[in-house]
Amino acid sequence: YGTDIDIDRAMRAKERAEKRLAQADQQSEAINRARAEAALQRAVARLRVSRKSM
Repeated sequence: YGTDIDIDRAMRAKERAEKRLAQADQQSEAINRARAEAALQRAVARLRVSRKSM
């Protein structure tokens, strides 16, 4: 449920993932980029669900 989501934690996770993606360079491994993208998608989904529950 959206009320169970820790919004501060989701925001921090979103910021971390965005930072990792911004710092990624040509030499970074594809798996690291994929993990950061997945983390960003999860954080955004959590925030979206939490907003719908308000």
